[in-house]
Parts: sequence; structure tokens; C-alpha cells
Amino acid sequence: MKREKIDWIKLKMVPEIGPICFQKLMKYFFSPANVVSSSLSELENVEGIGKRRARTIWDNLKNVNIETELKLIEEHKIKIVTFNDSDYPVNLKSIYDPPFLLYMKGEFLSRDDLSIAVVGSRKATPYGRMVAEKISRDLVSMGITVISGLARGIDTLAHKGALAGGGRTIAVLGNGLSMIYPKENKDLGDTISQQGAVVSEFSMESLPERTNFPIRNRIISGLSLGTIVVEAVEKSGALITANLALQQGREVFAIPGNIFSRYSQGSHGLIKEGAKLVENVNDVIEEIKVFSKNFNIESREESNKTIQTPICSLNQKEQKIYDCVLWEPVPIDVIVQKCDLPVKDISSSLMLMEIKGLIKQVSGKMFIRKGI
Repeated sequence: MKREKIDWIKLKMVPEIGPICFQKLMKYFFSPANVVSSSLSELENVEGIGKRRARTIWDNLKNVNIETELKLIEEHKIKIVTFNDSDYPVNLKSIYDPPFLLYMKGEFLSRDDLSIAVVGSRKATPYGRMVAEKISRDLVSMGITVISGLARGIDTLAHKGALAGGGRTIAVLGNGLSMIYPKENKDLGDTISQQGAVVSEFSMESLPERTNFPIRNRIISGLSLGTIVVEAVEKSGALITANLALQQGREVFAIPGNIFSRYSQGSHGLIKEGAKLVENVNDVIEEIKVFSKNFNIESREESNKTIQTPICSLNQKEQKIYDCVLWEPVPIDVIVQKCDLPVKDISSSLMLMEIKGLIKQVSGKMFIRKGI
């Protein structure tokens, strides 16, 4: 690795040097190499740093375990992208506090400038999971890269939807790339690195601490032209991402949900405050003012529909039963009561609709509509 990159990494490993502090240091020293080789008195002369912080930075620079960091970077095949590199993401470079260094497994492409973030609750409902996967699959069919945070719930389904659609997706982590968090998403992270990138601004051994995630969220919104909130409670990380998107001058979108569900409160609150209500992918396209020449017309026509499942070859009885199955799990007892049909007929019809891919059975002998 070039000596210049090593100096950037050393600065990144000093907790006191965040994006704004880095900008102040560059204004005075002009390069990371000059900061690394500076004296304590020189650091104290930097405007806005102060003697106490200067002393802490100076001490930490001398104690940085750069050898271990470089070994982990090589072991995990990580690429280092600095703010001065030509492949640093254009969208991210324009925010107020861009990370001055990114750890990346995979690669950014110029086409990734056309990207949308899809975020939401870790405890997603079946409806939210279906919508996240569907909208992400539709986005990549239009040539749009999907950005999310690899968290449980909505984030996971957003990445999976993008991959299922054969498109690109980028995962932004709130920890170092020596590990994937949560652990159950390790295989998903490996796949994403092959069809996009897994990125972080945190040094390799950084743990997924709670304070890291709001910091991480500004990168999710910063990489994107807009952020879609699928599901969120009133106070959640997804709403933090949406607010950061607004501060960065990006678009904010929200998926309407069940009015009785607490997981719809956050997205409905955003809609009340002026976020764009999204029923299909074209609602997103229209808002970011992307011209149709950038998209596959056939894919656009295929995606030009609300998030719902088409009915195929259902007779009158089956249609009546299907109408009783909602986007939230419905017990079979409720279906029987609403349809007023023999249990035997309802059971056989439900089985047929499962085979057709219209519904699926979930735990507790309950049924839910299935996205396509």
C-alpha cells in the first residue's frame, strides 16, 4: 500500500479526528502526511483544535497500531478510498461532513451515482418485508442502485430484493469490515460485495456500538439521491436517516402502511410532513426527475403498478377467499367467518392459491398475501 494511503488510515484511526476536524487539519497542513509528522506545537496552532485536543491527537497518532490495521485490510481484501481519489462517490462528496476515508469491499461504479436508499424497522412486519423486497427489485430493474445498512428487517430485505433483481446494492456498516454485523448476514454481505460494495468509515476492528449508527446513517443518505422509509416507529434510526437526507438536500419518500400498526407511525408522520408517498417505483422516478432514456422501457412498464399481487385465474369462490387475506397475517378462523363457506372448501382454495404464489401460510395457521 502506498505511504500516502497509510497516513490517511492513521488519521482515521484517531477517534478525535472526525470529518470536520479533518477539514480543519487539511486547511492548515494541506496533507495527511504533514499532520502525521507534525509537532505538538504545530497541532496547537490549528484554528478550532485547542491545546487539549491537540495533545490527545498527538498522543494517539504515536500509539496507532497501524501494522494490525494494514494486516486486516490485506486479509479481508479491503480497498481504501480517500476523499481525494477519483472513485470516491460523487453524491457523498457533496454533503457537509463527508467521511475523508472509506473502507470498501467490492467497488463503486459510476452508475452507482444513480442510487436510492431503502431503510426501515429492524422488527419489520410481513407487509413491510414484502414491500422492501418488491420496491428494491423494481428500483434495480430501472438501473438504480439500492443503498441500505445491512441491518435486520427492512435493510436485509432491501439488499435481497436488489440482488434478486440482478441489480447492484451497497451496504453501509456501523462497524469495521473485519466483521459483518449482524452475524447472520455474513453470507449476504459476501454476496453484496460481488454485486456492489460493503463500506464503512470505521477502522477495521471497530465494534458495532450504538453511537456509530447515526454516524453511519449520514453515509446511507449521502450516497443516495433520495431515501425511502418503508416502516418505522416514531423514534427510529430510519427517521434519523430521513432527517439527514433532508439536511443534505436529498429527497425523502415514505411507504404508506397499516394505520393500526406502530411500525407505520414513522412513515405516516413523514408523509404528513411532506415526504413523497410511494405506491410504486415510478413515484420515485418522477420525484428525482430522471429521464426515461436512462431506463429500460420494458422494465419501466413492468414496474408501473402499485405494490400488489395480480389475480390469476381465480373463480368466484376463490376470489371471495382471496379478498379476505390481507397484507398482514389473518387467522384461518377469521377467513372462515368472513367468507361463510365450508372449512373444507376454504382449506383447499387456500392451498391452491399457495401453489399459484398468491398467498403464503405463516406460523399459527395464518395466511398473508404474497408479493411478486
